[in-house]
Order: sequence, then C-alpha cells, then structure tokens
Amino acid sequence: MPGLVWDRRSSSRADKVLYLTFDDGPSILHTEWICRQLEVYQARGTFFCIGDNLLRYPELLARMRDSGHAVCNHTMQHNDGWKSDSATWIASVEACANLIQESRIIRPPYGHITLRNAIRLRRMGYEIIMWSFVAYDWLADLDTDTVFQLMKRRLRSGDIVVLHDSAKASAQMRKLLPQILEHYSHQGYTFKSL
Repeated sequence: MPGLVWDRRSSSRADKVLYLTFDDGPSILHTEWICRQLEVYQARGTFFCIGDNLLRYPELLARMRDSGHAVCNHTMQHNDGWKSDSATWIASVEACANLIQESRIIRPPYGHITLRNAIRLRRMGYEIIMWSFVAYDWLADLDTDTVFQLMKRRLRSGDIVVLHDSAKASAQMRKLLPQILEHYSHQGYTFKSL
C-alpha cells in the first residue's frame, strides 16, 4: 500500500542506526523500565501509545518526553482498522492525537489500515509508520534466543523494530531489549526515535 513507511534506510552505508519502537503503552509496570534500559545506552525510542493508557498514566507521558523519546499515536482504544468503520477509526486517531499534540506519526494497531484510511490520514498530515522487524514478544511461548538470532541475521541500518510496552509482552520484551541494546551498541549502532 503506498504511503506506508516500513524502514528509514539511507543510501549512506556509513549510517548504523536502528529504530526501536514500543507499542501499546504506556504501562505503569513497564514504561519506566524501558526508559531506564534505553538510558544506559543513550538510546532514544519511539512509543506508540494508546490514548486510554495516556489518560490513565499522564506522568508517563512526561517521563517519555523528558527522556527524549518520541511519543506517537496508536489510536485511542487500540482500534483495529480493518474491523472499525472509517469514521470511528479516524475519530480514534484524532482523539489520541489531541492527547499527544506534537506528533503526527501513527502506527495502526495490528498494522491494519484500509487504503481509504491511509489516504485520508496522509491528507491530514500523518506519517504512517509500519516496521521492518516484529519481535513477536507478546507470544508467551516465544523462544527469545531464536528471535534474537534471527534479528542478528536480518536487521540492517534503518530498520524499524517493534516491541511492546505491555503486560502481555513483558517477559519476552525484558529478555530481548537488553540483548538488542548491548549487541547493536557493540556493533557501533545508535538508536534513534522516529
């Protein structure tokens, strides 16, 4: 589908940058931990936040921003763009945007967006961010070692990685994030926000 961003690869081979993104937060149990992990490596992340969670934990919005991370839109209630009617879905995006204010970046929950809504959001000035690598950290039986080995084979500079800031993904994400930060830092990568 045209107009969707899947990576931020540049033509310069000298760049060594990864974009770590965290969907579904903020979470009272996990957002602070993620921020501390990123700080150890002077890394910046991008948090795709659910509006209802921002209302629940406004102090975490300030924490993410004060740490230099990007706070972006993941709709108000994690609305599925394939199952919601267009007017309802766009209203959910706009409600979340009103809470975030400065960002016009959105990731559709589940990556589900119709062509009609993608065109409409682009006309409204949104940038629609997808991903180049999903860690599947929400799967309880996930073998994080296998996922990490796959990451090491596949990730290239400019890739956008999806992790999750949620209770469902916490055990796997808490194993993967330190591995990613340590390994790629030693490889000379930096971690930037979108």
